[in-house]
Amino acid sequence: MTARAVVELILPGLLTPWPQAGQPGFPMPDAPSLTRLLSRARVEAGGVGEAQTLLADRFGLPLRGLPLAPLAALGDGLAVNESEWWLRIEPVYLRPDRDRVLLFGVELDAGESVQLRELVESHFADDGLELLEPKPGGWYLRLHEDPGAVFSPPASIPGADIADHLPQGEQGRRWRSWLNEVQMLLHECELNRRREMRGLVPVTGLWPWGAGRLPAISGSPTTRLIGGGSLAKGLASRAGIGYEELPVDAEPCLGSTRDHALVVIDDPGWPRWQGDPFAWSNAVEDWEHRWFSPLEKALRAGVIDAFVFHAGNGRSYRIGRGGMRKFWRARRALTGFL
Repeated sequence: MTARAVVELILPGLLTPWPQAGQPGFPMPDAPSLTRLLSRARVEAGGVGEAQTLLADRFGLPLRGLPLAPLAALGDGLAVNESEWWLRIEPVYLRPDRDRVLLFGVELDAGESVQLRELVESHFADDGLELLEPKPGGWYLRLHEDPGAVFSPPASIPGADIADHLPQGEQGRRWRSWLNEVQMLLHECELNRRREMRGLVPVTGLWPWGAGRLPAISGSPTTRLIGGGSLAKGLASRAGIGYEELPVDAEPCLGSTRDHALVVIDDPGWPRWQGDPFAWSNAVEDWEHRWFSPLEKALRAGVIDAFVFHAGNGRSYRIGRGGMRKFWRARRALTGFL
């Protein structure tokens, strides 16, 4: 059988429901290629969640207790032993909001990351805590035993109340106590005073997630893995396939070889998390120009044989070259897919 050229795109957040969509004044994006592709595609059951979850699902990993930390650590160049347990540690901003505490991500420069890591390590020195830092703000904790808790990735709860996402399980109380101790440590540290003077949000907590040991990967759904950051690099290494950084547009993914390219666009759901439909609309039009328009043209020209889109909304959309000829399928408005 002749190999088929396929581009598979993971882009959750693009088809996020907006209750006000279709109402006067709502900034519906102009995305004709996207709406044509969706209108003529075959709809299949798909995954739900952020890009990391959808990517892991494509490699056949169990979604419950997904061991993202050791895979990401491997992708970041750390030596990962199969017998060790790993946790990803994420600096976060925990903002009080009446009777809730909301979680937001923060960005640290290299100097801030080192200073914060050394502060935490010094405080917990008696516990033997050692944070590994292959890149600023990307910390890992190597453990020699099961942490005994279930953790929620911060990408799944940005801007949400942390109450329903705190560590659970046999050792959940121990980890919740650790989170509280870290918050007290960071409350008035010098680093946060300097950040606030610069108009930046403080780092008020550390968020552990992705606990697990390095999983075995049996086979790969793709011959090329493009984008997806540290996790994707780790998956590619474990599966024995090549990894490429995400290009600015679809063109480099449309090679002449008859291969399968799995493309991951990281965390595009942020406009919804910020509650800004105008930011979402602008992002969709940007993706239309850089991704969906070139992909539609490639399908029509026979450069690729099929396109698959994972929206993270429980559906996947698959369209082959023949689907583009189904002109009798009327193009639906984008609101019909939200």
